[in-house]
Parts: sequence; structure tokens; C-alpha cells
Amino acid sequence: MPHHQQLYTAAVQDYKQHLKSNNQKTFFITGDPSNRKALLSLAPLSQAIHESGGDVYVLFHTDGIKTTEVLHDLWNGYEQMKHGGNDQKSKALKAWLTFLKRKGNFERLFIRPDNILHAESNGFAGTIQLPYHEEWFISYQEQKLKETCSMIWQRVFKLKKERVQIAFELMPTPSFLHSPMQDYLDNFIIASMMQQTATAAKEISMGGDTPRASMRDEGNAIGELLATIKGCEMSIWSKEKVFQLYSKVSAAFRLAWFASASTDLTFGIYGKGYGGKHLFGEAFGYPIPKSKMRWSSPGEMIFKFDWAPQTKGDPRLPQSRLGFTETLPIDVLIQSCNIDYENMRMRNIKLDAAMSKAEQIIVKGKGTDLIVHLNNGKGKKRLPKKSDSDASTKLHPHFKKEGIKAGMMANIPSGEVFLTPEYLEGTFTGDIVIAIDQSYRLSHDDPVKVICNKTGYKITQAPKKILSLIKKHKAECWQRLLDLEKKKSLPQKLINLSKKNFENIGEFAINTNPKATLCDYLIVNEKIAGMMHIALGSGFDPDRDTEYHMDIVIDCMHQKMDIYGLDKQGKKVWIMQQGKSCLW
Repeated sequence: MPHHQQLYTAAVQDYKQHLKSNNQKTFFITGDPSNRKALLSLAPLSQAIHESGGDVYVLFHTDGIKTTEVLHDLWNGYEQMKHGGNDQKSKALKAWLTFLKRKGNFERLFIRPDNILHAESNGFAGTIQLPYHEEWFISYQEQKLKETCSMIWQRVFKLKKERVQIAFELMPTPSFLHSPMQDYLDNFIIASMMQQTATAAKEISMGGDTPRASMRDEGNAIGELLATIKGCEMSIWSKEKVFQLYSKVSAAFRLAWFASASTDLTFGIYGKGYGGKHLFGEAFGYPIPKSKMRWSSPGEMIFKFDWAPQTKGDPRLPQSRLGFTETLPIDVLIQSCNIDYENMRMRNIKLDAAMSKAEQIIVKGKGTDLIVHLNNGKGKKRLPKKSDSDASTKLHPHFKKEGIKAGMMANIPSGEVFLTPEYLEGTFTGDIVIAIDQSYRLSHDDPVKVICNKTGYKITQAPKKILSLIKKHKAECWQRLLDLEKKKSLPQKLINLSKKNFENIGEFAINTNPKATLCDYLIVNEKIAGMMHIALGSGFDPDRDTEYHMDIVIDCMHQKMDIYGLDKQGKKVWIMQQGKSCLW
């Protein structure tokens, strides 16, 4: 084991002793991204806070003082308002919050955290004093990890002198944890190495917050406040009353800089759980200039992914680009990402060409018998896309051809060619992994079996726990749709689209990564050459959007899969025979 478990456990216990009078408290922790001792100490500290029932938000930033000052100003302004203040800030904030009150408890976002800590040279200082506990860390594969992280910056992002955000997972409680604790600890090491190797960056911010068990839970108050301010600044041009009232808050607190404060790119490591619901987005939504369409979160506006129905009608450019992974072990990240990218991209080009020729794709194997329909019967054909780990630009390259100002997103690792099928006909057996609120392993002996047709899909067999999680997540997603509809924060047109697509198959994909091998995580397994994956729910075309996307990975080698396309003349275009590629 690369990390010292006994010392880590002792560190958690020591922090819990320091925090014994801080049960169920909120924490805001700031620091400099280059402070590695502080970053590593966040692992046992965040677990101790979570085991004490607390909630934490971490912001390490090379220019974090400005954001921190704004937060303090807003907290001070709210407290002044509650004490009967009559100054410009109090008046503006009171008028806005009074209007917001009709659609939710927005005041909780302005309550100052119970504990505010800053990472100093020898420990955390602030409302309480805490030592650093980084002694659990043991250096492991450091040179290879450094090479891999450098390669991600160069090959995925083509990092320049830009503002960079690195998101990572804090340590949850053992009862919440599903993945190995080791993998979560590795995520701190990977985040730290990504910071060290981002040498071209102009600014770096790093952070994470307490994960939520449900997407319907209230989000972290600090993260929610910052997101709301960002979204409202991007919508301040609107004549709607909620934004006109906000404009006075913006002027009083001098928040205009938030409109352009997005990072240029985000590298994210994500694990189990959710960020929670974005209250303002669900209550009011964010309007699009010269359009009746709306966004439900600032992140959607910032990234503007090409599959979002709103993207085409929004004339604004994307502000940032995204590349993300899961809480992978260091060995797995190195193996699947430190690869010959040109070789993998050539595989993708060949596979893309073969799939593009097909009018439909036939998939046959032990437990799977499918027809992938690509035509809608009205002359429109669904076309494949390549996952090449390319988030090198904010604006999607297809802008010149299609004129849509969409942003770029990359899976890390990459390696697949995927499409949104018109529909699937037949059955398939998922026997590797499924992603719901995180990745869950499946097996050949206890798989997920799905029957598909023109009207959607039905799960006919699944492990009891998996089936329960799927039903729970779908129920939460449907409830979100109903809430959006009730509050009229999105146009009915978008609500109807999500309802229509709710039981659809959203993705059919074939994997191409030559180095990725079997592990606990979907983001790797859905790239393993010799496998394929199918997603329930949302697709990657704007007319196939809905509230969830659950990938299921299928072992083509085990099922001895034959995959071929049928072109317009009915000729077979072979892709795979007996689980082996015909293209490389």
C-alpha cells in the first residue's frame, strides 16, 4: 500500500479530538495551492469533519484573497442587514432576498461558516488552530506520475498561460465510501502533482466540498453562493425583476468582476455523490440573450457543451473547457493516460470512418443481440463522434462548420467512438461496470440485462443493489423535472424534451484505448479496447437531452462479439469479430 494507513488513521483521530466541540459545524478552508503539506492534510481533516457531521468547502487559490474578501463582505453585509442596517448594501440585499424568499431559502447561503481556517506555514489557523498531518503520505511512482500529469496538460489541454482550476474529492465518512479509501487518498496525490506540473498556468485554484448523497439535497452554502453570484452576473443584462434587484446588490458589493471570473480550464477528479441542487437555477433559471430558452446552472453557461439544447441559441462564447476523471488509483491513471495518443487517435479515425458508413450497426454475441438504428426515417442520420482527450480549446472545432458556439470536454483517460442512436432493437448484457452516482462493478455471473425497442428500454435483470440505485436515481431525476416544471424556471419545451427522452437509450460506443485495463471505474473501463458501452438516458445530440446518463460497459471478448455496419447497399463493414477488432 503506497500510503501509511496507521498514521492516516491516527491523524483522523487527532483532528477529531481538536474538533470535538465542533460537531455538525461548517468549515471554510483557504490556502495557497503550492502548500503541499496543507493539501495532504486536508485528507484526514476532511474525514474528521465529515465524521463529526460537518460540512466543508475548500478554496486554495493563488489569487484567493479577492474571492475570500468578497465572501466576507457578503457575510458582513447580511449580518448588518439582519441587525437592521440601513446602508446601501443592506437595502439592496434585503430587497433581493425578500423577492427570492418566495421560491426558496436563499438566506442560508449568506450565513457565515462556523469555522474559517487558512493554511499557514506550520498549520491551519483561524477560529481554531490545527497542526498539519501529512505524514501518512509515502512517495510512490512519483516520476511516472509526474510524466503522466505533464502529458495530460500537454496532450489534453495544451496548457498555456491560463487560469486553471483543479477540483478534487474530499474524504467522505467510511459509511459513505464505496470505492477503496486508498483511491481517495491517491486523488490528493494526483491533484497535488497536477498543480506542480501546471508550470505554464497564470493562476491556479484548487478545491472541493462535502459530497451529497442525493442530487436533491441542499448544496454547500459557500459553493451555492459563489455559483449564484456568478450566474446572476452573467444574467445582469436581463430586465426580469430578479436580476434588476440583483443589479443593485452587484453595484453595492462591487461584484461585476464575477462575470468574467471563470477559469480557462478545469481538471476535475470526481467520486461518489453529487453537488446537490442549485437552488437559484431550479427556482428562476438563467435567461439567454434574445431567446426564450434558459439555463439551469452557471456551469452549463460557462461550458456550453454541444449536446445541450440551449447551446445553439446562446450567442455567447464558452468561458472554459473541462477534462475530468474519477478517483483512480495512481497506477491506473499512469497506465491509461501515459500512452501513445497518436496511435489511439488513428484507431478512433478508422473506427469513426467505419461507423460513418453504416446505415445501421449489428451487434451479436453471448448475451447480446442488437440492431443499432441510426436513421429516423426522414432523411436524418445519427453520426459518430470521437473521444480523443481533446480539450485544447474553449470553442469546439465544429464551430466553423456548424456555427454553434459550443465548448470542449474530455474524458481522462480517453479512447472511444460514440454516437446517439435513433434507437436500439434487441437485448444487451452489461457485465463489467455501471455508473450511477459513481461506478459499480458488475460481473459475468450477475450482470445487468436490458431489452430495447423503439419506445425505449426495460431492465429485465440486475443485481438487487444496482436495481435499487437505478430506481432511486431515476426517481430523483424525475422529481427534479417536476420541480423545474412547477417553478417554470425552464421553458416547457425543454421540460417536455426531457420527459420524452427519459426512457431512451442515449449512447452506443466502442472503446479504443490500447493501454486501459480492467479496474473499478467506468471512466477507464469504457475506454478499454475490446469492450463497448451503452448508456441509458441522455444522449449526445441536442434533441436527446434528459436528466441522467448511466453508462454500462460490455465485455466484447467474453461475449465473443461480432460487430459490423450495414451500408446503403447492405454490404457489411466489419468492426469486430469474435471480440477482436478488424480495424487494427
